[in-house]
Amino acid sequence: MFRFFRRLREQVLRQGKIGRYLTYAGGEIILVVLGILIALQINNWSAAKANKQAIDSILLNIQKNLAPEIVDATKVLDFYFKKDSLLQLVEADQLTPAHFETMGDFSARYAILGGSGMDMNDVGYNNLILQIDKIPNEYDALYQELNHLYEIEYNYLKEQQEDIRKITDNFIEFLKYNHAWYASISGELPEEAIDYFLNDPLYKNHVNDYAMKADKVWTALIRYKAQAIKVVKMIDQLNIENAGNTASIEQYLLDKKSLLAYTGIYSIPSTEIELEFKSNDIGLISEIPGRGKFQLVPHDHMTFVETSQNVKYTFQEEKGQITGLQLINPQGNVALTLEKKETNN
Repeated sequence: MFRFFRRLREQVLRQGKIGRYLTYAGGEIILVVLGILIALQINNWSAAKANKQAIDSILLNIQKNLAPEIVDATKVLDFYFKKDSLLQLVEADQLTPAHFETMGDFSARYAILGGSGMDMNDVGYNNLILQIDKIPNEYDALYQELNHLYEIEYNYLKEQQEDIRKITDNFIEFLKYNHAWYASISGELPEEAIDYFLNDPLYKNHVNDYAMKADKVWTALIRYKAQAIKVVKMIDQLNIENAGNTASIEQYLLDKKSLLAYTGIYSIPSTEIELEFKSNDIGLISEIPGRGKFQLVPHDHMTFVETSQNVKYTFQEEKGQITGLQLINPQGNVALTLEKKETNN
Protein backbone atom coordinates (compact mmCIF):
# COMPACT_ATOMS: atom_id res chain seq x y z
CA MET A 1 0.00 0.00 0.00
CA PHE A 2 2.76 2.45 0.95
CA ARG A 3 4.80 1.43 -2.17
CA PHE A 4 1.74 2.29 -4.28
CA PHE A 5 1.49 5.77 -2.73
CA ARG A 6 5.23 6.35 -3.18
CA ARG A 7 5.12 5.50 -6.92
CA LEU A 8 1.99 7.58 -7.36
CA ARG A 9 3.64 10.52 -5.64
CA GLU A 10 6.75 10.30 -7.85
CA GLN A 11 4.57 10.16 -10.98
CA VAL A 12 2.49 13.17 -9.95
CA LEU A 13 5.59 15.22 -9.13
CA ARG A 14 7.19 14.37 -12.51
CA GLN A 15 4.04 15.57 -14.26
CA GLY A 16 3.92 18.74 -12.16
CA LYS A 17 0.43 18.05 -10.89
CA ILE A 18 0.86 19.56 -7.40
CA GLY A 19 -2.87 19.71 -6.56
CA ARG A 20 -3.35 16.04 -7.29
CA TYR A 21 -0.18 15.28 -5.32
CA LEU A 22 -1.53 17.10 -2.24
CA THR A 23 -4.76 15.12 -2.50
CA TYR A 24 -2.92 11.82 -2.56
CA ALA A 25 -0.56 12.98 0.18
CA GLY A 26 -3.54 13.82 2.36
CA GLY A 27 -4.95 10.38 1.71
CA GLU A 28 -1.67 8.82 2.68
CA ILE A 29 -1.65 10.75 5.98
CA ILE A 30 -5.23 9.76 6.72
CA LEU A 31 -4.40 6.14 6.06
CA VAL A 32 -1.44 6.30 8.46
CA VAL A 33 -3.57 7.98 11.14
CA LEU A 34 -6.31 5.38 10.74
CA GLY A 35 -3.73 2.63 11.06
CA ILE A 36 -2.44 4.14 14.29
CA LEU A 37 -5.96 4.55 15.68
CA ILE A 38 -6.87 0.95 14.82
CA ALA A 39 -3.66 -0.29 16.42
CA LEU A 40 -4.40 1.73 19.57
CA GLN A 41 -7.97 0.42 19.65
CA ILE A 42 -6.77 -3.18 19.33
CA ASN A 43 -4.23 -2.54 22.06
CA ASN A 44 -6.90 -1.02 24.34
CA TRP A 45 -9.25 -3.89 23.63
CA SER A 46 -6.53 -6.42 24.43
CA ALA A 47 -5.65 -4.59 27.67
CA ALA A 48 -9.32 -4.40 28.70
CA LYS A 49 -9.76 -8.10 27.99
CA ALA A 50 -6.67 -8.95 30.04
CA ASN A 51 -7.87 -6.73 32.90
CA LYS A 52 -11.31 -8.34 32.88
CA GLN A 53 -9.80 -11.82 32.94
CA ALA A 54 -7.63 -10.86 35.92
CA ILE A 55 -10.63 -9.43 37.80
CA ASP A 56 -12.78 -12.44 36.90
CA SER A 57 -10.12 -14.73 38.35
CA ILE A 58 -10.13 -12.77 41.61
CA LEU A 59 -13.94 -12.83 41.76
CA LEU A 60 -14.01 -16.61 41.32
CA ASN A 61 -11.49 -16.92 44.15
CA ILE A 62 -13.70 -14.75 46.37
CA GLN A 63 -16.71 -16.90 45.48
CA LYS A 64 -14.73 -20.06 46.21
CA ASN A 65 -13.86 -18.74 49.68
CA LEU A 66 -17.41 -17.58 50.43
CA ALA A 67 -19.03 -20.95 49.70
CA PRO A 68 -17.61 -22.79 52.76
CA GLU A 69 -18.06 -19.65 54.87
CA ILE A 70 -21.80 -19.70 54.18
CA VAL A 71 -21.90 -23.33 55.33
CA ASP A 72 -19.81 -22.54 58.43
CA ALA A 73 -22.02 -19.56 59.28
CA THR A 74 -25.05 -21.88 59.22
CA LYS A 75 -23.35 -24.29 61.65
CA VAL A 76 -22.33 -21.51 64.04
CA LEU A 77 -25.85 -20.06 63.91
CA ASP A 78 -27.19 -23.46 64.96
CA PHE A 79 -24.69 -23.51 67.83
CA TYR A 80 -25.88 -20.17 69.22
CA PHE A 81 -29.50 -21.09 68.59
CA LYS A 82 -29.09 -24.11 70.90
CA LYS A 83 -26.88 -22.15 73.29
CA ASP A 84 -29.61 -19.53 73.69
CA SER A 85 -32.04 -22.13 75.01
CA LEU A 86 -29.54 -23.04 77.75
CA LEU A 87 -28.91 -19.40 78.64
CA GLN A 88 -32.64 -18.82 79.01
CA LEU A 89 -32.85 -21.71 81.49
CA VAL A 90 -30.09 -20.10 83.56
CA GLU A 91 -31.69 -16.67 83.51
CA ALA A 92 -35.11 -18.11 84.40
CA ASP A 93 -33.71 -20.14 87.36
CA GLN A 94 -34.94 -23.35 85.76
CA LEU A 95 -31.71 -25.33 86.04
CA THR A 96 -31.51 -28.34 88.36
CA PRO A 97 -28.50 -30.39 89.58
CA ALA A 98 -29.37 -32.96 86.90
CA HIS A 99 -28.44 -30.46 84.19
CA PHE A 100 -24.82 -30.63 85.36
CA GLU A 101 -24.46 -34.37 84.97
CA THR A 102 -24.07 -34.25 81.21
CA MET A 103 -21.02 -33.16 79.21
CA GLY A 104 -20.58 -31.38 75.90
CA ASP A 105 -20.97 -27.88 74.51
CA PHE A 106 -24.55 -27.59 75.73
CA SER A 107 -24.03 -28.92 79.23
CA ALA A 108 -25.12 -26.47 81.93
CA ARG A 109 -21.57 -26.31 83.27
CA TYR A 110 -20.36 -24.92 79.94
CA ALA A 111 -23.16 -22.38 79.51
CA ILE A 112 -20.70 -19.52 79.08
CA LEU A 113 -17.43 -21.44 79.07
CA GLY A 114 -17.45 -22.12 75.36
CA GLY A 115 -18.31 -20.47 72.13
CA SER A 116 -18.18 -21.07 68.43
CA GLY A 117 -16.84 -18.99 65.61
CA MET A 118 -15.95 -19.11 61.96
CA ASP A 119 -12.77 -18.26 60.11
CA MET A 120 -13.14 -15.72 57.34
CA ASN A 121 -10.88 -15.08 54.39
CA ASP A 122 -10.54 -11.60 52.92
CA VAL A 123 -7.43 -12.28 50.79
CA GLY A 124 -9.44 -12.25 47.57
CA TYR A 125 -11.05 -8.92 48.42
CA ASN A 126 -7.68 -7.39 49.32
CA ASN A 127 -6.32 -8.56 45.96
CA LEU A 128 -9.30 -6.94 44.27
CA ILE A 129 -8.56 -3.63 46.00
CA LEU A 130 -5.02 -3.77 44.65
CA GLN A 131 -6.51 -4.08 41.12
CA ILE A 132 -9.29 -1.53 41.67
CA ASP A 133 -8.29 0.54 38.60
CA LYS A 134 -8.82 -2.51 36.40
CA ILE A 135 -12.39 -3.27 37.54
CA PRO A 136 -14.73 -2.98 34.50
CA ASN A 137 -17.48 -0.38 34.77
CA GLU A 138 -20.13 -3.08 34.43
CA TYR A 139 -18.89 -4.56 37.73
CA ASP A 140 -19.54 -1.38 39.73
CA ALA A 141 -22.69 -2.71 41.42
CA LEU A 142 -20.92 -5.93 42.40
CA TYR A 143 -17.96 -3.99 43.76
CA GLN A 144 -20.30 -1.95 45.97
CA GLU A 145 -21.78 -5.14 47.44
CA LEU A 146 -18.29 -6.63 47.96
CA ASN A 147 -17.24 -3.44 49.70
CA HIS A 148 -20.26 -3.69 52.00
CA LEU A 149 -19.52 -7.35 52.74
CA TYR A 150 -15.85 -6.94 53.64
CA GLU A 151 -15.65 -3.38 54.96
CA ILE A 152 -18.80 -3.54 57.09
CA GLU A 153 -20.17 -7.04 57.72
CA TYR A 154 -16.78 -8.79 57.83
CA ASN A 155 -15.36 -6.33 60.34
CA TYR A 156 -18.53 -6.30 62.45
CA LEU A 157 -18.60 -10.10 62.70
CA LYS A 158 -14.89 -10.24 63.46
CA GLU A 159 -15.36 -7.71 66.27
CA GLN A 160 -18.33 -9.56 67.81
CA GLN A 161 -16.53 -12.91 67.72
CA GLU A 162 -13.49 -11.40 69.40
CA ASP A 163 -15.66 -9.80 72.09
CA ILE A 164 -17.47 -13.01 73.04
CA ARG A 165 -14.15 -14.85 73.08
CA LYS A 166 -12.86 -12.27 75.56
CA ILE A 167 -15.92 -12.71 77.78
CA THR A 168 -15.37 -16.47 77.85
CA ASP A 169 -11.62 -16.16 78.46
CA ASN A 170 -12.10 -13.63 81.25
CA PHE A 171 -14.68 -15.81 82.98
CA ILE A 172 -12.40 -18.83 82.78
CA GLU A 173 -9.62 -16.79 84.37
CA PHE A 174 -12.03 -15.63 87.08
CA LEU A 175 -13.06 -19.19 87.95
CA LYS A 176 -9.52 -20.51 87.77
CA TYR A 177 -8.18 -18.07 90.36
CA ASN A 178 -11.24 -17.75 92.60
CA HIS A 179 -12.73 -21.26 92.76
CA ALA A 180 -10.56 -24.29 93.44
CA TRP A 181 -13.23 -26.62 92.07
CA TYR A 182 -12.62 -25.26 88.53
CA ALA A 183 -9.99 -27.99 88.16
CA SER A 184 -12.90 -30.47 88.14
CA ILE A 185 -14.93 -28.66 85.47
CA SER A 186 -14.39 -31.51 82.97
CA GLY A 187 -15.18 -34.25 85.47
CA GLU A 188 -17.57 -34.87 88.34
CA LEU A 189 -18.51 -31.49 89.77
CA PRO A 190 -18.49 -31.06 93.58
CA GLU A 191 -21.62 -29.73 95.26
CA GLU A 192 -19.88 -26.41 95.80
CA ALA A 193 -19.56 -25.90 92.05
CA ILE A 194 -23.17 -26.86 91.34
CA ASP A 195 -24.34 -24.53 94.09
CA TYR A 196 -22.35 -21.71 92.50
CA PHE A 197 -23.91 -22.23 89.07
CA LEU A 198 -27.40 -22.54 90.52
CA ASN A 199 -27.45 -19.83 93.16
CA ASP A 200 -24.66 -17.29 92.85
CA PRO A 201 -26.24 -13.95 91.82
CA LEU A 202 -22.97 -12.70 90.32
CA TYR A 203 -22.89 -15.72 88.02
CA LYS A 204 -26.18 -14.50 86.55
CA ASN A 205 -24.44 -11.22 85.69
CA HIS A 206 -21.77 -13.13 83.79
CA VAL A 207 -24.47 -15.10 81.97
CA ASN A 208 -26.33 -11.92 81.09
CA ASP A 209 -23.18 -10.36 79.62
CA TYR A 210 -22.54 -13.48 77.56
CA ALA A 211 -26.17 -13.69 76.40
CA MET A 212 -26.22 -10.10 75.19
CA LYS A 213 -23.00 -10.60 73.27
CA ALA A 214 -24.25 -13.92 71.84
CA ASP A 215 -27.26 -12.05 70.43
CA LYS A 216 -24.90 -9.67 68.68
CA VAL A 217 -22.86 -12.56 67.31
CA TRP A 218 -26.08 -14.12 65.96
CA THR A 219 -27.01 -10.86 64.23
CA ALA A 220 -23.49 -10.41 62.84
CA LEU A 221 -23.41 -13.98 61.53
CA ILE A 222 -26.73 -13.82 59.75
CA ARG A 223 -25.94 -10.42 58.27
CA TYR A 224 -22.61 -11.68 56.97
CA LYS A 225 -24.22 -14.82 55.57
CA ALA A 226 -26.99 -12.82 53.88
CA GLN A 227 -24.54 -10.45 52.20
CA ALA A 228 -22.29 -13.35 51.19
CA ILE A 229 -25.25 -15.08 49.52
CA LYS A 230 -26.04 -11.87 47.64
CA VAL A 231 -22.44 -11.52 46.41
CA VAL A 232 -22.16 -15.18 45.37
CA LYS A 233 -25.36 -14.84 43.34
CA MET A 234 -24.11 -11.69 41.62
CA ILE A 235 -20.83 -13.37 40.67
CA ASP A 236 -22.82 -16.33 39.31
CA GLN A 237 -24.79 -13.97 37.08
CA LEU A 238 -21.58 -12.82 35.36
CA ASN A 239 -21.30 -16.26 33.71
CA ILE A 240 -17.53 -16.27 34.09
CA GLU A 241 -15.75 -19.07 32.24
CA ASN A 242 -14.65 -22.00 34.42
CA ALA A 243 -17.00 -20.97 37.25
CA GLY A 244 -18.48 -23.67 39.44
CA ASN A 245 -17.89 -22.87 43.09
CA THR A 246 -21.49 -23.01 44.29
CA ALA A 247 -22.51 -26.68 44.11
CA SER A 248 -22.09 -27.11 47.88
CA ILE A 249 -24.38 -24.19 48.73
CA GLU A 250 -27.20 -24.50 46.19
CA GLN A 251 -29.75 -24.81 49.01
CA TYR A 252 -28.92 -21.24 50.06
CA LEU A 253 -28.93 -19.76 46.55
CA LEU A 254 -32.65 -19.96 45.87
CA ASP A 255 -33.68 -18.37 42.58
CA LYS A 256 -36.85 -16.36 42.02
CA LYS A 257 -38.81 -19.41 40.89
CA SER A 258 -37.85 -21.39 44.00
CA LEU A 259 -38.61 -18.46 46.32
CA LEU A 260 -42.00 -17.93 44.70
CA ALA A 261 -43.25 -21.11 46.38
CA TYR A 262 -42.76 -19.48 49.80
CA THR A 263 -44.20 -16.07 48.98
CA GLY A 264 -47.75 -15.14 49.82
CA ILE A 265 -50.00 -14.21 52.71
CA TYR A 266 -49.97 -16.25 55.93
CA SER A 267 -52.42 -15.85 58.79
CA ILE A 268 -52.68 -16.95 62.42
CA PRO A 269 -55.78 -19.17 62.74
CA SER A 270 -58.80 -17.59 64.44
CA THR A 271 -57.24 -14.11 64.26
CA GLU A 272 -57.02 -11.27 61.79
CA ILE A 273 -53.24 -11.18 62.00
CA GLU A 274 -51.55 -11.70 58.64
CA LEU A 275 -47.99 -11.70 57.34
CA GLU A 276 -47.09 -11.30 53.70
CA PHE A 277 -43.79 -12.68 52.44
CA LYS A 278 -42.14 -11.44 49.27
CA SER A 279 -38.90 -12.52 47.64
CA ASN A 280 -35.76 -10.48 47.10
CA ASP A 281 -32.18 -11.14 45.97
CA ILE A 282 -31.30 -12.89 49.25
CA GLY A 283 -34.38 -14.76 50.40
CA LEU A 284 -37.70 -13.54 51.76
CA ILE A 285 -38.78 -10.24 53.20
CA SER A 286 -41.81 -9.32 55.31
CA GLU A 287 -43.11 -6.45 57.37
CA ILE A 288 -44.85 -6.16 60.74
CA PRO A 289 -46.72 -2.93 61.60
CA GLY A 290 -44.82 -1.04 64.25
CA ARG A 291 -41.67 -3.08 63.71
CA GLY A 292 -40.92 -2.56 60.06
CA LYS A 293 -39.42 -4.82 57.43
CA PHE A 294 -37.28 -7.82 58.26
CA GLN A 295 -35.17 -10.14 56.15
CA LEU A 296 -35.36 -13.94 56.14
CA VAL A 297 -32.24 -15.80 55.00
CA PRO A 298 -32.21 -19.44 53.77
CA HIS A 299 -30.90 -21.65 56.59
CA ASP A 300 -31.56 -25.25 55.63
CA HIS A 301 -34.27 -27.24 53.88
CA MET A 302 -37.48 -25.16 54.02
CA THR A 303 -36.16 -23.15 56.97
CA PHE A 304 -35.23 -19.47 57.08
CA VAL A 305 -33.81 -17.33 59.88
CA GLU A 306 -34.27 -13.67 60.67
CA THR A 307 -31.42 -11.21 60.51
CA SER A 308 -32.57 -9.49 63.70
CA GLN A 309 -34.07 -12.18 65.97
CA ASN A 310 -33.07 -15.65 67.13
CA VAL A 311 -36.07 -17.28 65.45
CA LYS A 312 -36.41 -19.94 62.77
CA TYR A 313 -39.21 -19.96 60.20
CA THR A 314 -39.92 -23.53 59.11
CA PHE A 315 -42.33 -23.84 56.21
CA GLN A 316 -44.79 -26.71 56.01
CA GLU A 317 -45.36 -28.67 52.81
CA GLU A 318 -48.16 -30.96 51.69
CA LYS A 319 -48.33 -32.66 48.29
CA GLY A 320 -45.61 -30.40 46.92
CA GLN A 321 -47.33 -27.20 48.02
CA ILE A 322 -46.40 -24.84 50.86
CA THR A 323 -49.37 -24.82 53.26
CA GLY A 324 -48.08 -22.88 56.25
CA LEU A 325 -45.15 -22.13 58.50
CA GLN A 326 -44.05 -22.45 62.11
CA LEU A 327 -41.92 -20.08 64.16
CA ILE A 328 -39.46 -22.14 66.20
CA ASN A 329 -37.85 -20.73 69.35
CA PRO A 330 -34.38 -21.72 70.66
CA GLN A 331 -35.92 -24.38 72.90
CA GLY A 332 -37.08 -26.13 69.75
CA ASN A 333 -40.71 -25.41 70.53
CA VAL A 334 -43.29 -24.07 68.10
CA ALA A 335 -43.88 -20.48 69.18
CA LEU A 336 -46.42 -19.67 66.48
CA THR A 337 -48.21 -21.41 63.61
CA LEU A 338 -49.48 -19.68 60.50
CA GLU A 339 -51.55 -20.98 57.60
CA LYS A 340 -51.02 -19.94 54.02
CA LYS A 341 -53.92 -18.04 52.47
CA GLU A 342 -52.69 -16.68 49.16
CA THR A 343 -49.70 -17.10 46.87
CA ASN A 344 -47.94 -14.18 45.21
CA ASN A 345 -47.61 -14.49 41.45
